[in-house]
Amino acid sequence: MVELFAFLKKLGQEVGVQIGLEITRGFLNEKIKGRTPAEVHKAIVTNQDLWIITPGEMKQAGHNLKGRFGGLLEEYKNEINTDRILEWLYKDHQDLHSMIINTHQPSGIIWLNNQVEKIKKAIIEDL
Repeated sequence: MVELFAFLKKLGQEVGVQIGLEITRGFLNEKIKGRTPAEVHKAIVTNQDLWIITPGEMKQAGHNLKGRFGGLLEEYKNEINTDRILEWLYKDHQDLHSMIINTHQPSGIIWLNNQVEKIKKAIIEDL
C-alpha cells in the first residue's frame, strides 16, 4: 500500500510539472506571437529582450505557478531550459527556431539561454 501511495504521489508530481510546462509554453507563445525572423535576428545581434513581459505579468505568472504547484516549483524551474524552449520553438515557430540556431555571431543559442534564465528568474525565483 505504501508503494502504491508513493507511486501515485510521484505520478501526480510529474503530471503537475507537465501542466506547468504547458502553461509556460502557452504564456511564451502568446508573447512571441507575430514576431518575425528579422525581429529575432535584431534582438540577438543587439542583445535585446524578445519577449516583452512586464514585471506585473511576471509576478502574476509566478503567483499562479506558486498557487498551483507549490513545492514543485524547484523541479519545475529546472525543466524550463534552452533545449526545451528550442523544442517548443521548433514545433510552434519553425522560422524563429531556424533564425536562433543559425545566428552565430553573436550566438543565437547563447542569447536564447540568457532570455530563458531572465524569464525563469523573474517568474519563479523572485516570488
